[in-house]
Amino acid sequence: GLGAEVARKSLINKQRRKPKFSSRTAFDGRGNYSMGLTDQLVFPEIKIDDAEFIQGMNVCFTIATSDDEKSLFLLKEFGFPFKLA
Repeated sequence: GLGAEVARKSLINKQRRKPKFSSRTAFDGRGNYSMGLTDQLVFPEIKIDDAEFIQGMNVCFTIATSDDEKSLFLLKEFGFPFKLA
């Protein structure tokens, strides 16, 4: 019912505000980084009311370096919250 929908939207909004930590082990040895997203609602541009269904996705960042450490530095500069080593 309506109460369940309001509770779901409230929970999703709270989850958006929490920082998600990215794994440092998802580099491929060539500087590229892959990660999975559980749903598209992590993007603030997507309104919860406009989402017909929840859909996850895999994302691969192809970075023009051949070094995981340089790519890690770049992604940290973009604001990726990596777990501590």
